[in-house]
Amino acid sequence: MLLLDEPTRSLHPLAAERVREMIRSLAQQDPPVTILFTSHNLAEVETLCARVAIISRGAIRAVDTPRNLRALTSGSETVHITTSDGEKISFTRQPGDDRLDETIRQLDKKIIDIEIDRPSLLDVLESYEAMDLADEDGSH
Repeated sequence: MLLLDEPTRSLHPLAAERVREMIRSLAQQDPPVTILFTSHNLAEVETLCARVAIISRGAIRAVDTPRNLRALTSGSETVHITTSDGEKISFTRQPGDDRLDETIRQLDKKIIDIEIDRPSLLDVLESYEAMDLADEDGSH
């Protein structure tokens, strides 16, 4: 078992990437090393961790995969499509919504880019912080 507290904090970007590679390598060994990794760098957490605990105001509020945690917020995602003639189409959809497929089929124009904005771990953390603040306000 390896315990790491903010292992890449204040490191040069290249040194931080070497530490991330070491963490990935240890986690993929046979047998894998169990790594408890704490960080405020949520982008790093999303790329390195198979399971994440969200801590808000000193309490563990949720534990799951990054993907499942992101789905806890709203589950919606915003889709941005750019066509070859410069037209931009944007819409928000929920899981299971087939509007993206329908939109692609209906466009007779060449699509040059599709970008999807999904909730992040920051969105998850913010939702728990907002719930905690609401609970505090309601208890007074």
